[in-house]
Amino acid sequence: MLHELADWTAVNGEAIYGTRPWLVYGEGEVQAKRRVQGKFQILAKDIRFTTKGATLYAIALGWPDDASGHPALAKTRTPV
Repeated sequence: MLHELADWTAVNGEAIYGTRPWLVYGEGEVQAKRRVQGKFQILAKDIRFTTKGATLYAIALGWPDDASGHPALAKTRTPV
């Protein structure tokens, strides 16, 4: 499991290390009521946003099942 985490961090670390929270921290909710077999059920609509310089990162906590878009991005009028 540690090797899998290292592989994931090699690909996605840029969106985490040295970043700051965006105007909207994220979308969706990882809630206790969505627990399945003692673990949280994380869905594709659970998104977290970070920024570094002029770059906005969107981290999907689950695998997307469609291309429906993201409400937080649609509501924002401030340039990234």
